[in-house]
Formats: sequence, C-alpha cells, structure tokens
Amino acid sequence: MPGKRRKKYDWKKYNKELVNRGKKLANEIKTLQKETIELWNEELERMNQGKEGRRFQYPHSMIVFFSILKSAFNIRSYRNLEGLGLLFFDKVPDYTRINRRIRQMDLEVLENINKETTKAKTKGRVIDISMDATGVQVNGKYVWTDRKHKKKKMRRRDWRKINIAIDVETKQIVGIKVLGRNEAEGSHKNTTELLDNVFENIDDTTKIAKGYGDGGYDNEENFEMFEELGIEPVIRIRGPSRKKAEEMSRALITKKRRKFFKKKRSKEALKQFEWENYVEDSGYGTRSGIEGVIGSFKRFFREDLFSRIDDMIKREIMARVLVWNIMV
Repeated sequence: MPGKRRKKYDWKKYNKELVNRGKKLANEIKTLQKETIELWNEELERMNQGKEGRRFQYPHSMIVFFSILKSAFNIRSYRNLEGLGLLFFDKVPDYTRINRRIRQMDLEVLENINKETTKAKTKGRVIDISMDATGVQVNGKYVWTDRKHKKKKMRRRDWRKINIAIDVETKQIVGIKVLGRNEAEGSHKNTTELLDNVFENIDDTTKIAKGYGDGGYDNEENFEMFEELGIEPVIRIRGPSRKKAEEMSRALITKKRRKFFKKKRSKEALKQFEWENYVEDSGYGTRSGIEGVIGSFKRFFREDLFSRIDDMIKREIMARVLVWNIMV
C-alpha cells in the first residue's frame, strides 16, 4: 500500500541508541578536557619556545576543545562559550580571544582528529558509501534584521552546499566537501574531490564495495572513475539514457551499438530500464538512508551557519562533522 512503512522500527531500541549517542559525546568531551589539562604546561612550553613578544597563555588543544564544544552544544555566542568553558577549566580566555584563536586555528587540526575517528571505525571493513548534498544558510539572520529596520543597503542571503559521503552501515560521515551555492555536487571534479577526501579519511585496509548516488552524479566520467577504483556505481541514470539503452539492445549488432555498450554508463543504463527490479537487486533503496542522516545532522546543528567568512565556515562545518562522527 502507498505510504505504508515497510520496515518496523523497534522504538525502544532506537531511543536507547539516541541516549547512547549523547553519552558517547559526553565521554569524549571529558576525555578531551582531561588530555588538555594534562598536557597544558608541556604544550605551552613548546608553543612559547623561541617566541617573540607576548607569550601564549592558553594551549592550542584548549582552543580545539572550545571549537568542538561550540558545535556540540550549538552555541551561537562566544560570550556564552566563555561562560560554558568555566565548567571545565578554572581559567579560560575571554570571548574575544577565543574568537581570534579559533579564526587562526589551522583547519588541518580538526581534520586530523576526525581522521583518527573515521580510520578507527572503518579499519578492516568492506563498506558501501552513499553520496548526496545539502544546503546550509549563511547570513540569513542579517537579511531579516536589515529588512526589519528597512536599511537602504540590505545584505544578501547566501548559501553553501555540503557534498557528503556516509558509511551506509554506521551512518558515519567519511567524506565532505564544501561547495558554492551554484556548484553541481555531482560534477566529475566535485565527485573526484569528495572521493579523494573519503580515501584520506578511511583506513588503508578498508575497501569500498558500492557507491550510491542520485541522478545528480550521473555522468560518464563518474562511471569510468568508479570502474577504475573497483567500486560498483549504484547511481540513478536519467530516463532518456535508460530508454536509449533499451532501444540499442534491441537493434542489430553494429559498430555503433558495440561502441555504445563499451561504456560503463551505457551498460548500467540497460540494467536500470526495469527500475523497480533494479532497485531491489542493487539495494538502491538503502541510498535513502543518507537523507535521514542529513535530516538528523541539520536538526542537531540547525540549518544555518554562525560564521560568514569562508575559512570560518569550513572550520565550523568540520567541527560539526567531527562531533557527529563521535556520536554515531
């Protein structure tokens, strides 16, 4: 029946999983706090060695901790972040310094912490990845404020796209790429960069069996790339191409037909002509799981960004991904 749920959920088990996510995040925050305090003096001594001018009073690890704390609790103000920090440390930098130090922090620091998490969870496994993109709002609250006060020069509403690859089984984000509002997530360039990030984040012993994607990732270059990498592409091909593949399969065997079916995408298009059977055989339906992950991700962290500068936007998104991967 249309609209009938195919899968029965054990809500008691699901509720328990959500509680466990919070516990995992809390335990990780406790661990980070403990490590920061233990290594504080040693790290400061290393940071101040040979430094000219005023010496550092707070280690880099504390600033990383504040960055993660800000995302974990969805804090919108650096003043609030300073106050929350007093729950964990006896002495914390003021909100202006926290802001400045986070802006100066190397994005690679957050990326390396995230890699440790993803490599540990993918080690020795065969995984399937699912790719999709979502939009996040930038500058939205300022547009509303300008309209309310009827300013002559109004700030423009802006968006960023996040191209995401998740591990279908664990729901962990194993690859991410921040794009402009008008960039096509499925273009060969952006798909290549997303997969490069996936291979950086997963363990060397991990093998990717399938790559799921919607019609946005449908182009010949992507199919050829997946074939070279030994990954089975489960990407929805556009209707006209599926119809053409069916027509070619019924035509006489000619040089034109052989050339057509030499391409990986054309072979896949023929498989997808009977769409319902293809969905069942290929497991394409599992791709919808990424939409649930994206929905949960955006509900937890909100659909807009606090930052407006490109470098800060990337740091904020990376901190969110790190918090998500700790929880799942």
